[in-house]
Amino acid sequence: MTSHTTLSSSFGTIFRDVPDVEGGFITSIKNPTIKAGGLAKAVPFRAVDFSFTGDVITTVDDRGVVVLLYITKNRYARLAGQQAGGTAVKAGTAAKKEVYIALQDGSVQVYNTHQMSKIATLKGHRSPVRHMSLRNSGSELVTVSTDCILLWDLKKLTRKKALGTGPNSAWQAEYALDGNVLITVLKDDSFWLWDATSLELLKKLEPPIPGSSQPACRAFCVSPDGAWMVAGGTAPLLFVWDLAAAELLYALHLPTPHTVYGIVQLHFMPDSQTVAGLPAAHALQNKLSGSERG
Repeated sequence: MTSHTTLSSSFGTIFRDVPDVEGGFITSIKNPTIKAGGLAKAVPFRAVDFSFTGDVITTVDDRGVVVLLYITKNRYARLAGQQAGGTAVKAGTAAKKEVYIALQDGSVQVYNTHQMSKIATLKGHRSPVRHMSLRNSGSELVTVSTDCILLWDLKKLTRKKALGTGPNSAWQAEYALDGNVLITVLKDDSFWLWDATSLELLKKLEPPIPGSSQPACRAFCVSPDGAWMVAGGTAPLLFVWDLAAAELLYALHLPTPHTVYGIVQLHFMPDSQTVAGLPAAHALQNKLSGSERG
């Protein structure tokens, strides 16, 4: 039997009955509706992230309410009440017990999930943060907004460095290769690879479709083994790079635009061969086989 949970209080249980996992779908979790202009309105979630161990999900919604879902313990707890709307979430390492919540006012709130309290507010962006990435060591956080890319020292909870993007703003930034390289993708679809420690520019990958009017690369992911990078955007293509050679290998065609309108998020599976993508419409998985890799 599937369950449906409404997060109507500060804490509660997730599953009323033992979840039935046979069919794949386990539960539906939603916020309570609120009245706005005399109409009932559902409050949407804006971002979610799994903990390092995969047993806790952190959510932030349109009102900035932060909730922790303890899946294996069958309970949830509200971490933060109403504030500026949320835009992004990043869970900390298993050792630090922290989560980072980006809000519409451009700030990033740092919470201790063990003490259930806010420990810092990181300020520096003039526009909302739309993406965050954590270095493997848990010592640094990179945040991306339309105005800049900022790196934060999480031991001191202070700003460390701002990365320039020239005339183009950035879509995304990710630590890769065991945290030794920081990869950024800009609005002109170019990729910049930086040494994560010295912040020296290592390589620049040119746009896969020079002069394209559609953002071909607004989301990307790097394989766990560091060999491959896959990127996508509003163009109906996924691009595959050999990172070691800094070479674009090929492009994969997505389903017709009538069913998939580009890619908004990508994630490699642990096998370094399967990529899960979140399109604007439907679910998608691509298997990069040995023969496809050329």
